[in-house]
Amino acid sequence: MSARARQAIAPLVTPPPPDKNNCPKTITVTGINSEGQQETVKLGYTSVFFDIQEQVDPAVTADPAKRAQLDRLRQQYEKADEDFYGATDYRPIGEVSVASNCGGTVTERMLNEVAAQKRLPLRLGSGNGTGGKVDGKDLSAADIIREVARKFGSEVPVTQLDPLTVIAHERESGESAHVEIPLSVNGDSVVVYSKDNQGKPRLHTVDKGRAVNFFGPVQQRYNFRPFYNYGETTPKFYRIDPSRIVSISIDSSACPCEWAFGGVIPVAFTQPSEPTTDQRVLTVAGTVDAPDVTGGNLRVNGSAQGITVGAGAFSSQVVLSSGDNTLRVAVDGPDGRRGCAERMIRSTTPKTTVSATLTWSLADADVDLYTTQPDNETAWYGHVATSIGGRLDVDNTQGFGPENYFLSSEEGDTVLPGTYTVRVHYYSDHLKTQGMPARAVQYRVVIIVNEGTPSEKREFREGTLAVDNSSNASPDGSGPDWATVAEVNPASP
Repeated sequence: MSARARQAIAPLVTPPPPDKNNCPKTITVTGINSEGQQETVKLGYTSVFFDIQEQVDPAVTADPAKRAQLDRLRQQYEKADEDFYGATDYRPIGEVSVASNCGGTVTERMLNEVAAQKRLPLRLGSGNGTGGKVDGKDLSAADIIREVARKFGSEVPVTQLDPLTVIAHERESGESAHVEIPLSVNGDSVVVYSKDNQGKPRLHTVDKGRAVNFFGPVQQRYNFRPFYNYGETTPKFYRIDPSRIVSISIDSSACPCEWAFGGVIPVAFTQPSEPTTDQRVLTVAGTVDAPDVTGGNLRVNGSAQGITVGAGAFSSQVVLSSGDNTLRVAVDGPDGRRGCAERMIRSTTPKTTVSATLTWSLADADVDLYTTQPDNETAWYGHVATSIGGRLDVDNTQGFGPENYFLSSEEGDTVLPGTYTVRVHYYSDHLKTQGMPARAVQYRVVIIVNEGTPSEKREFREGTLAVDNSSNASPDGSGPDWATVAEVNPASP
């Protein structure tokens, strides 16, 4: 598709500048694992506005030298792809592309299939998987989508291949060298989609009833041996179970607002109305002109928190830093459209010496912030102000947050030397019932020490709590509903 044709499909789109061609997103998949507990997996996913075929168009890349360089690169991709796959049964169905890789194409097709079967409001476009972290381990794009199918499904034999199955070519180390996905099944005949990085999308056919190696070309590509010999790499098959998927959501709030291929959802801020405030905690509100959008994400100086959209509007509290603050709200529609708005606001509040701001991933859930000072006094919702001036200035009980603790020497607070311990407690999942356990909640804490000074330190801490307990909320509580997030010493270099 040419750049001009792409703009014709989405006439409201303003093409992004070259340095904003990529849109990093986070896909969040929540499901029931093999132990019957809710678990959440976050997958990195980057969409590309202009593919390499479009980048060589003068309407996109004005510099002739740059266009020539891109065209040479495109030809190299084509030659490498043809040299390897040209004599195989992996038949091309498109041009070489940098807009997707193997993990991305499997992610797109499998999650769209799950969403269609469960009637979830999701349509994921093409993209490059960028991996993520599961159980504390960094995984590649191929490994993390395989892990989603394995956690919320099971390993199956080749006879059960279908469009919900990840075909993972696993090395002896357990890592996936490549992943593919079936597109259609007709009896024993299965059409499989395969896409190398910078390669052409290709199809090949697998006969489930014949004991032969149908993955020979891709195994050779990654120095494989035939899978029936169990050599260096073995194709394995993991089928996701849609009945175990609770939700799938997309967060595109890290993308610039110029990025809106697929169409634009009108989004606007209505509050605050002034560019300057003397408040640290502020209510932000706005409108979303799309009745099928029920949620989105709001970024405050780059840190995201969820928002609920209802009746075409949103409202959320935010915690501002002293000085200039950037707010960005983004929503992703089930039809592939995107809405985004930005605003700047300046807070004239004094700088903080220690602050901790908590947000979390769920609506209708209550997570609490506790900060224990060096004198062992704790600021929490049951004791919001301490004797040295520490304050919990917002306690959110309905979902997403924020909650915020701060101590400011500029306001006359006493900053004691020593350690300030920041903890998080999962108080209640308001949607929990006798037959439905608490949803796993992911929390994020932004910690700032010596704000606005040469010694400022800013850290982001994240984690997951899978158990709630409203009767275990005292500051000396412990257990699986608690997490110690950080130990902060403002005097440390």
